[in-house]
Amino acid sequence: MVRLGLGIRPRLRGATQWVRRQPAVARDAAALRRPDGAGVAYLGFAGQRNIGDDAILDAHERWTVGARVRQLPVHHVPEVLRRSGPPARALPVLVGGGTLIGRDDWLRRVQDYQGAGWASTWAVLGAGVEDPEFSGRHVHASWDGLRRWAEVLPGLFGDVTVRGPLSQATLREVGLESRVVGDPALLFAEAPRPGAPVEEDVVAISVAVPEDVWGGRPQDAVDALAGAARRLVREGRRVRLVALHPADVAPSRVVARAVERPGAVEVRTPATTVELLDDLRGCGAVVGQRLHAVVLASAVSVPSLAIEYRPKCLDFQRSIGRGDWTVSTRGITADAVVERTLELLADRAGHSAHVHAGVAPLVEALHEDVRRVRARLGTTAGPELPAVTR
Repeated sequence: MVRLGLGIRPRLRGATQWVRRQPAVARDAAALRRPDGAGVAYLGFAGQRNIGDDAILDAHERWTVGARVRQLPVHHVPEVLRRSGPPARALPVLVGGGTLIGRDDWLRRVQDYQGAGWASTWAVLGAGVEDPEFSGRHVHASWDGLRRWAEVLPGLFGDVTVRGPLSQATLREVGLESRVVGDPALLFAEAPRPGAPVEEDVVAISVAVPEDVWGGRPQDAVDALAGAARRLVREGRRVRLVALHPADVAPSRVVARAVERPGAVEVRTPATTVELLDDLRGCGAVVGQRLHAVVLASAVSVPSLAIEYRPKCLDFQRSIGRGDWTVSTRGITADAVVERTLELLADRAGHSAHVHAGVAPLVEALHEDVRRVRARLGTTAGPELPAVTR
């Protein structure tokens, strides 16, 4: 009997997982069959309650496409495509930003939709590239996987543009040249507002337990940021904890409980890109573990200290000339976070000007690439792009 139970259990577990995913597969297949007036399809990790990924989609809908896009399902794609049948018509497909180049799962998604006849043409703008040297709990990319991407990218996407210099260098290692244009969410960048109020005593902190971190111990960053928040409050600062994903609420509350003056700390849960920008704009500084807390703070010229849990954080900071303003989760301490944050606050105006100066040329590069992608997607009559003065 024991042997029988042990033999059956793996099959039962697999069957249970298969049954549980069937409603999602049926829903996504039905969505693909449904008539849709969108002229462009979007393949990206949006609509999963992560404001960073949604900010990239928001930027593309607002400026790259100038209209709502048709979001293609990203889970259980082969099953969804089998159920949905062939598309009524092929659409130009924009592959969302984020760190996807180099990941085998994203290459499979691209190839699945290509093989099913969904794409008339493909475009990508400002994507991140996984670093095969990243060492965490899981393997996310390999040099062989990157070589497969390098074989596909030029023929499928034309010009390849990436988020930052580390992404560019990684692709160069497999023989593919690319241009750095920055993160697409920088399309939300705006010029500093003269006389706009700045709460220099407010430090916004984004804390998370993400997919993976250097060294594989997410709790180390949570502990360090809890200690940093407690010390910053003792120094007379106020702490605004900003959760970019529902999973960030729990670690944010851990950090909040570590602060000995409850009135000096708050937890905010913005639901949209605009709400997140409002929560970051005017802060003295941002300490950001979620990448897009740093990206969107930079878009509104707020100086940030990036908690580098993955190479993508350093990649972005270097793209705007702020590579020194990172603290790695490898060996992170509260003292290191507080010391660097107080440095930012001591010359907040100077750092803000430096951030803006680093963002402005990337916005120009993004605007140029948006025009290229519009032509590729057939949406050349997009909205006027906002000006960001140097």
